[in-house]
Amino acid sequence: MSLYDHLYAAQITCPVSETKFLPRSTLERTITEGAVRTVISARPWIHTIFWSDDVPNQILLNAIRIFAVLVLVGGEPEMIRKLISVDQVTDDHLPFELGSDGLVFSVATKQKFVTFNKWPKPRIQSFLDTQWVVLAPVFSTIGENILLHSRCPLSFLPDRQNKAQRGIAYIKVDDGGYHRVVVYRVTLEPSHRTKEFADYNEIAVKEVADKTCFEKEKENLERIQDFNHDHLIKFLASCEKRSVARCENDPVFYFMFPWADGGDLRQFWTDADGMPRTKDLFLWALGQILGIVDAVKLLHVENIRHGDIKPQNVLHFRSTSAGSRKPLGTLVLADLGISSHHDKATISRAGGTNTTEVTVLYEAPEAESDRRQRKPRSRRYDMWSLGCMFLEFTVWLIYGFEAVETFRDKRRTSWHKNPTTAPGNFFTERSKGAIEIHSKVLKAIRHIRTDPRCAGSTALADLIRLIEECLLRTNPSERAEAQEVHSRLEAIFMTAQDDPFYLFRHVEPVPETPKFFKPKGTPTSGPTSPKSSMSTLETTFSDEDPRDSVGSMSSTS
Repeated sequence: MSLYDHLYAAQITCPVSETKFLPRSTLERTITEGAVRTVISARPWIHTIFWSDDVPNQILLNAIRIFAVLVLVGGEPEMIRKLISVDQVTDDHLPFELGSDGLVFSVATKQKFVTFNKWPKPRIQSFLDTQWVVLAPVFSTIGENILLHSRCPLSFLPDRQNKAQRGIAYIKVDDGGYHRVVVYRVTLEPSHRTKEFADYNEIAVKEVADKTCFEKEKENLERIQDFNHDHLIKFLASCEKRSVARCENDPVFYFMFPWADGGDLRQFWTDADGMPRTKDLFLWALGQILGIVDAVKLLHVENIRHGDIKPQNVLHFRSTSAGSRKPLGTLVLADLGISSHHDKATISRAGGTNTTEVTVLYEAPEAESDRRQRKPRSRRYDMWSLGCMFLEFTVWLIYGFEAVETFRDKRRTSWHKNPTTAPGNFFTERSKGAIEIHSKVLKAIRHIRTDPRCAGSTALADLIRLIEECLLRTNPSERAEAQEVHSRLEAIFMTAQDDPFYLFRHVEPVPETPKFFKPKGTPTSGPTSPKSSMSTLETTFSDEDPRDSVGSMSSTS
């Protein structure tokens, strides 16, 4: 097989940009001194005996990518020799463009090269088109922003079906329109990443078409990238793709994050629904709730408001680092696209990783009036959203995911009675603009508080009390700030760690799931959901510490 055949067959189609690239590892493995001498010798059969000039060494040291392009466009030996030895063309001159005077020049150095101008126009165009296969970027620094030509491929590998898993969402903006967001699951090509990226094989690539949205999210991500908080998403890199001439025609922007192998929090609720409700699970959940609040507290200290907290924006990372004691993984707050600083008005309603409706479910009561008045989303807005999410988390811990879904349906089915609020909200708007906690929310809280396992002084009772007293308050000024919520949660967690009987009361027989949390048509009697009740509490603790993922919280903020 000729060198041309090897290079042509080795091209990989990037599943994001849908353009081909040659991995650098392929070039280094394929373009050897012998292969170079064979190509540039007029008589290949004598190249090992009589060839003595330094062109092969120049190519191997400084022009492997240029050489690969010349091979792919069918460059003759003399053409290659002149470009390398006479014009001194190297990989540093890439990429090239055709100037308005019809001459080929290096975009990087602005130099023009005589040899190019002696080529026929079809071959020049072939070279300009083919050069992009060797220009896929190498990711070397965490948090960097890379500017790329619109035709430049990204160095991502497809899956076995030569595709990338992807999801599509739409961000609603103030003008009533939507901006499309696509999230891909891809693999970083090993030879296109340095040691800083060694731990990140599978990554999530978020494609954003709107420049304003991109700039806003990038600013937020750059502000938090040095926090290294276990419960805040790790920002790996960003890319901007547009023409070298900086034309604004259809620019595309990308963010790179570690891939959450466990999906989001709702996916975790689904996957772990049959897990026994032991002290390990409940302690882990308390530790994760505490960690998420700590992350929000850190954002608020930096005058950053998340603005779109919901289970779909809390990612579950199953994988843990070597030596870590977190068998259930870590929950991480992500998607800062709608976040803003205190001095900027945020009037968009973001769909995040799902639809606009999902975001509406967790919106604070003041959201609509803030949008109309162009007010920024306050820190207290985030606290309402946390209350909604933590209430669902508690429902899941006690009764299972079916109860979470039924609870949501209960809030939706009563929407026609109060159409001024969105279906599924945790609040309702009465006549004359009076806002109240949704009656179904109050009923859900009442069921949990009266559950025998929640009776007395228990972590479960204290968690519900905190949600009700500090978070789900229709008046923003009555909601606690993240620091206070964090302090109360930490006290609950530490007590639960020391006293397993504080978690919840052991009750026999297992209480039945209230009819309120059951779908219509479900029998009124039967075992509680999930399959194993929390009453199966073990009286001794293992060495497992679910707060390992929280770490030294006070020091991170």
